[in-house]
Amino acid sequence: MCIGLCCAALACMAPPGPKGVLRFLASPAGPGVAALALMAVGMSIEELGRIRRIRIGVGLCIVAAALVAAGGLWGAALPALKPSLAWFAWLLYGAGALGVALAFRRDLAVVRDPRHGQSVRLESISADAVRLTANGAPVTIPTALIRSVSLGTGLEGRGVFVLVGSRDSTFDRPRRARPRRGATRCAQLELGFGPGRD
Repeated sequence: MCIGLCCAALACMAPPGPKGVLRFLASPAGPGVAALALMAVGMSIEELGRIRRIRIGVGLCIVAAALVAAGGLWGAALPALKPSLAWFAWLLYGAGALGVALAFRRDLAVVRDPRHGQSVRLESISADAVRLTANGAPVTIPTALIRSVSLGTGLEGRGVFVLVGSRDSTFDRPRRARPRRGATRCAQLELGFGPGRD
């Protein structure tokens, strides 16, 4: 939505004169159209959920943000728009650019660490224990207690389910890591849901 506001503003900055698709794209609106397309493709790739694809998708979104900035600079370098149109175009661009800047900051963090913003983060696996962070709380599960690990998908995203040998065993549990009580001595822990990523 924010990048759409920027594209609308850049379209307003197209210089007057003969119109046509090529002339339109050869104006500040061109980078805006390219940015919108890259953002759509990048988000689609990112949602596929593999680490490499996440980085590729986020990288396309970062390029899209750069194109929005380039389009704004191009528009500022052109002769001044009519006052009745200038305030509207720059108001739209400013509102959209604020959202694009926030998304750009988040995208940079995801490029550095694809786990950024995830409710469940794998920290380390060793012969002794599996260490996670779930909703900001540390979770340490002794390896000897783990019977199985599975990935579940629901309307809210994906969840990690860990079947441990005994619910009476002691380890750090986040608020959302709640044992599912049953007739057996085993406990299944739901370690939260996050967006559709691995």
